[in-house]
Amino acid sequence: MRTRNALFNLLIANAGKLLGIVTYFYVTPKILHFIGATEYGTYQLILQIVSYFNLVEFGIGVSLSLSIYSALDKKWFDQINSYASGAQRFYAFLGVILIVFTTILSLYFQDIFHLKQTENAGVVLLLFGLNISFSYFFGVPALVLNATQKGYYIGWINIFLQPLISLVSLYAVYLGFSLLGVGVATVLINFFYYQVINLVISRRLPWLNVFAEIRDYTFLKGSAQYVFIDKILVLIVFQTDYLVISYFLDVSYVARYSIYVSLFMQITSVFFLFVNVAQAGAGEMVAKGDPSKVASLWSELLAISFVLVILVAPLIIVFFDEFYSRWMGTEPLDRVILYAMLANFVYLNTIIPTTLMVNTKNLFRKRVAGSVLELTINLVVSLLLVRTLGVFGVVIGTLAGHYLTNFWYLPYLLSSSLQVRIFIYFKHYGFNFVILLLAVICSAFVYYSAFNLISDCFLLILIYSLSFYFFMLNESNRSIIKRLLVLKTIVFPNNSLTN
Repeated sequence: MRTRNALFNLLIANAGKLLGIVTYFYVTPKILHFIGATEYGTYQLILQIVSYFNLVEFGIGVSLSLSIYSALDKKWFDQINSYASGAQRFYAFLGVILIVFTTILSLYFQDIFHLKQTENAGVVLLLFGLNISFSYFFGVPALVLNATQKGYYIGWINIFLQPLISLVSLYAVYLGFSLLGVGVATVLINFFYYQVINLVISRRLPWLNVFAEIRDYTFLKGSAQYVFIDKILVLIVFQTDYLVISYFLDVSYVARYSIYVSLFMQITSVFFLFVNVAQAGAGEMVAKGDPSKVASLWSELLAISFVLVILVAPLIIVFFDEFYSRWMGTEPLDRVILYAMLANFVYLNTIIPTTLMVNTKNLFRKRVAGSVLELTINLVVSLLLVRTLGVFGVVIGTLAGHYLTNFWYLPYLLSSSLQVRIFIYFKHYGFNFVILLLAVICSAFVYYSAFNLISDCFLLILIYSLSFYFFMLNESNRSIIKRLLVLKTIVFPNNSLTN
């Protein structure tokens, strides 16, 4: 049953993501055309600021999920309800605090970031803050459903949600409502969304009661505070670029930079979907206390991540600038910014398996040290370079933070907990990374050479063929890819090496 549920989750989530990506490519240039670079930059800045509002959650969602894995396995529904009821009470309180805080911030938002040219920016910030609060008032049942590996029920609704928000937002700006219309549309659609999914969950999990009289808050005593600290650090690392660029340069710079970031994140999110499907399976393995299976899943996801990166990186090198110019109708950013962001892309996609397993193993307390160091390096380098190198300096700050800290620290944490030598990890990682590096160098040669489209495509096929030939020379890679092709992977626990 878990194998089938995991497969449904994967297929539905990817179908929704594919539809969302198609809508994104259609809507983005049109919204930018209607509202202009300044307002679009303001819109992206608002999205980054409200992402900080997720900090109000204090890491409760992760702690709750980790606590109920074992109870679900033993079908202790009363225990799950007591946890869910405690989380619901605490979440509702946080939702109220969030609305009050957002209201105060919205009054000074335009003055802080010098947004005199953007009308109703504070009101739009308030609307998006209200939208985030919905996850606190209505989101606990969804957390429980995802832990049961039945998240595909929500997935069916999500397939249409984001495209609907994007299209309605586009229609709102087309009618002249600008950012205010986008904010109103987002709030109304998300409120309706939560009502629908909670109705579905009430029928699929009839035993679930988030308003049970007995409330258990013991799940907050474990790693919640460390999850919260880690969430703060990770958010600052990944979301501060826009704030630095807006404050030291101009909000109009955020517009083009945000589109670059969004393009890379659209690609990265596809792999996140695959890993998220493995989350519940990994949690089950950890709950059963089998480190060898956890290590096998880690190795398997790492190999799959390199497959994704090797597939995408050459295409980015050769076609990104031409695609961007045709899609957005404007000149792309400097080429060195693209290369720096590609290096960040490689880090993000190859560290995802390690991050998943570190979180599942509940190593948040030890993870804080690496995140503090990463944040410090990121901010210091960004602030030193932003005035002289502009956007490129900010990207270099992010790049330095990644590769000097958690690139090695997170694998060290996990390998120590699994009693696996970190040398083995980096030996496998290094083999795949060399193949990727050679593919990138060859692709750069294709880009800077005066070939035509047919020659470019032929050479890319040759690069792919050679890359995967050498990739498959590694016995571990070869075994994993063969299993992946027939869905006999650890991602689907009942049909894999875990048996």
